[in-house]
Amino acid sequence: MAGIDALAMGRNTFETALTFGECPYPGRRVVVFSPVSQDIPLEHVRTRTYESRFVQSTYRVLGNPPAST
Repeated sequence: MAGIDALAMGRNTFETALTFGECPYPGRRVVVFSPVSQDIPLEHVRTRTYESRFVQSTYRVLGNPPAST
């Protein structure tokens, strides 16, 4: 994992990883692909619309430290 800067995963995998206690991916950005779940506290970071009409919304899970960039 030393050469990996970020991870992408689905919502179920992310929620399973949250049960591990400690963050299994310290210092790495984690991107979760899923519809927004109402029971996870989120903070809206930004929304971008591209020329192709693709819309990307970014949220931060509250209570977790921000990803280092």
